[in-house]
Amino acid sequence: MVSLDLLIILVFLLPGLIGAGVYRLLAVTSEFQQFDFIVFALFVTFLSVLAAITITVVFDGKWQLLPLEDIKTLIANKNAEGFKDKLYSIITTFIFSYSFLKITIISLLIGICIKVIKDSGFLFGFLRLIKLTVKTGNIDVWQDFFRKSHKKGAHLVVTLKNNEQYIGELVHHSDNPANRELVICKSARIQHNDDGSIEEVKISDDQLYLKGELIEEILYFDDSFIPHDKTRSK
Repeated sequence: MVSLDLLIILVFLLPGLIGAGVYRLLAVTSEFQQFDFIVFALFVTFLSVLAAITITVVFDGKWQLLPLEDIKTLIANKNAEGFKDKLYSIITTFIFSYSFLKITIISLLIGICIKVIKDSGFLFGFLRLIKLTVKTGNIDVWQDFFRKSHKKGAHLVVTLKNNEQYIGELVHHSDNPANRELVICKSARIQHNDDGSIEEVKISDDQLYLKGELIEEILYFDDSFIPHDKTRSK
């Protein structure tokens, strides 16, 4: 049988774990360490319980989410026969109650809201404005580069470590900081001729995968950029 202390901790953390799990699933973040994840789940639990109490007070005129009187009576008689069975019964009843469902739903919404606020850049933008941080909220410069303005369909010139250059429209970039992978379409290889001219040798309208470890440099440009003496070879 699961120990009583562990059961109480799990019941308390479960909504926060769900909310933190949703955030971790949706957001592009560095890997959570186990301790960091538990701390984040506690934070989400605290916010969700606070919100649930506020909602209960406003709409029901009471603030209790747990059957506190029953718990107090039970704790006062903790040495009585059947104490654990009665406490298990109270906890089980709470798990299937409206209050627990309300806290869990709020935790889900909090996880989604934190993800949206973080991705919007508003929070860290405001904090940078008032000189509290220089962080952007993104994992690293790779995410900064693509998230701010270089969306799907942006035009890229990708230079590889062997000095080959490819031009194309961005389809996808990896969200794992360790990979640095790109997928482009409508791609062409940029050929530098001996006379100094530049020629685009079309490869394919299909998608082209570029492995992260081969990429040396990425240049973003808009439609106004036209390479000198550009021609296309079919």
